[in-house]
Amino acid sequence: MFDSHGKVTNPVYSSESKHLLIIFTPNCTACKMQKKSVWNELASKAKAKGYTVRGISLENIQITDAFLRENKFEFDVLVPDAKVFERCYRITKIPQILLIGKFGKVQSIVCGWTLV
Repeated sequence: MFDSHGKVTNPVYSSESKHLLIIFTPNCTACKMQKKSVWNELASKAKAKGYTVRGISLENIQITDAFLRENKFEFDVLVPDAKVFERCYRITKIPQILLIGKFGKVQSIVCGWTLV
Protein backbone atom coordinates (compact mmCIF):
# COMPACT_ATOMS: atom_id res chain seq x y z
CA MET A 1 0.00 0.00 0.00
CA PHE A 2 1.02 3.59 -0.49
CA ASP A 3 0.23 6.56 1.68
CA SER A 4 -1.03 9.76 0.04
CA HIS A 5 2.59 10.90 -0.40
CA GLY A 6 3.55 7.81 -2.38
CA LYS A 7 5.50 6.14 0.44
CA VAL A 8 5.07 2.39 0.85
CA THR A 9 3.32 1.46 4.10
CA ASN A 10 1.21 -1.43 5.37
CA PRO A 11 -1.12 -1.79 8.35
CA VAL A 12 0.34 -3.99 11.08
CA TYR A 13 -2.13 -6.28 12.83
CA SER A 14 -1.19 -7.62 16.25
CA SER A 15 -2.82 -9.03 19.36
CA GLU A 16 -3.18 -5.49 20.72
CA SER A 17 -4.22 -3.49 17.67
CA LYS A 18 -7.69 -2.37 16.64
CA HIS A 19 -8.28 -0.66 13.30
CA LEU A 20 -11.10 1.20 11.64
CA LEU A 21 -10.79 1.32 7.84
CA ILE A 22 -12.87 3.79 5.84
CA ILE A 23 -12.88 2.46 2.27
CA PHE A 24 -13.89 4.82 -0.52
CA THR A 25 -13.24 6.17 -3.98
CA PRO A 26 -13.06 9.92 -4.63
CA ASN A 27 -15.63 9.67 -7.45
CA CYS A 28 -18.31 7.85 -5.43
CA THR A 29 -21.39 10.04 -4.85
CA ALA A 30 -22.10 8.64 -1.37
CA CYS A 31 -18.42 9.08 -0.46
CA LYS A 32 -18.48 12.72 -1.55
CA MET A 33 -21.59 13.38 0.54
CA GLN A 34 -20.17 11.85 3.73
CA LYS A 35 -16.54 12.70 3.38
CA LYS A 36 -15.31 15.28 5.78
CA SER A 37 -17.73 15.85 8.63
CA VAL A 38 -19.20 12.36 9.01
CA TRP A 39 -15.94 10.45 8.57
CA ASN A 40 -13.92 12.82 10.75
CA GLU A 41 -16.49 12.49 13.54
CA LEU A 42 -16.46 8.70 13.17
CA ALA A 43 -12.64 8.73 13.23
CA SER A 44 -12.59 10.90 16.34
CA LYS A 45 -14.92 8.52 18.21
CA ALA A 46 -12.93 5.47 17.09
CA LYS A 47 -9.61 7.04 18.12
CA ALA A 48 -11.07 7.77 21.57
CA LYS A 49 -11.78 4.03 21.88
CA GLY A 50 -8.22 3.09 20.94
CA TYR A 51 -8.64 2.37 17.23
CA THR A 52 -6.08 3.27 14.60
CA VAL A 53 -8.08 4.94 11.81
CA ARG A 54 -7.08 4.77 8.16
CA GLY A 55 -8.81 5.75 4.97
CA ILE A 56 -8.37 3.38 2.05
CA SER A 57 -8.83 4.87 -1.42
CA LEU A 58 -9.55 2.40 -4.20
CA GLU A 59 -8.55 4.97 -6.82
CA ASN A 60 -5.06 5.75 -8.10
CA ILE A 61 -2.74 7.97 -6.12
CA GLN A 62 -3.07 11.01 -8.41
CA ILE A 63 -6.87 11.15 -8.19
CA THR A 64 -6.73 10.42 -4.45
CA ASP A 65 -4.17 13.18 -3.92
CA ALA A 66 -6.42 15.73 -5.67
CA PHE A 67 -9.36 14.60 -3.50
CA LEU A 68 -7.27 14.91 -0.31
CA ARG A 69 -6.17 18.44 -1.19
CA GLU A 70 -9.86 19.45 -1.24
CA ASN A 71 -10.80 17.50 1.91
CA LYS A 72 -8.87 17.53 5.15
CA PHE A 73 -9.25 14.24 6.96
CA GLU A 74 -8.23 13.60 10.55
CA PHE A 75 -6.72 10.25 9.58
CA ASP A 76 -4.15 8.90 7.15
CA VAL A 77 -5.30 7.70 3.75
CA LEU A 78 -3.63 4.73 2.06
CA VAL A 79 -3.78 3.71 -1.61
CA PRO A 80 -3.45 -0.07 -2.11
CA ASP A 81 -3.53 -2.10 -5.29
CA ALA A 82 -7.32 -1.74 -5.52
CA LYS A 83 -8.11 -5.12 -7.09
CA VAL A 84 -5.95 -7.05 -4.61
CA PHE A 85 -7.40 -5.12 -1.65
CA GLU A 86 -10.98 -5.65 -2.87
CA ARG A 87 -10.39 -9.40 -3.18
CA CYS A 88 -8.62 -9.75 0.18
CA TYR A 89 -11.28 -7.83 2.12
CA ARG A 90 -14.21 -8.90 -0.10
CA ILE A 91 -15.21 -5.32 -0.87
CA THR A 92 -18.45 -5.27 -2.87
CA LYS A 93 -19.85 -1.81 -2.10
CA ILE A 94 -18.43 1.56 -1.27
CA PRO A 95 -18.23 3.42 0.96
CA GLN A 96 -17.49 0.63 3.41
CA ILE A 97 -16.32 0.75 7.02
CA LEU A 98 -14.40 -2.17 8.52
CA LEU A 99 -13.64 -2.65 12.20
CA ILE A 100 -10.63 -4.93 12.50
CA GLY A 101 -9.61 -6.46 15.80
CA LYS A 102 -6.80 -8.62 17.07
CA PHE A 103 -4.57 -10.24 14.46
CA GLY A 104 -6.51 -8.64 11.60
CA LYS A 105 -9.86 -10.34 12.25
CA VAL A 106 -12.75 -8.37 10.72
CA GLN A 107 -15.24 -7.69 13.51
CA SER A 108 -17.80 -5.52 11.77
CA ILE A 109 -18.67 -4.32 8.26
CA VAL A 110 -20.88 -1.35 7.42
CA CYS A 111 -21.69 -0.84 3.72
CA GLY A 112 -23.07 2.31 2.19
CA TRP A 113 -24.16 5.29 4.27
CA THR A 114 -22.49 5.74 7.63
CA LEU A 115 -24.40 7.20 10.55
CA VAL A 116 -22.36 8.54 13.45
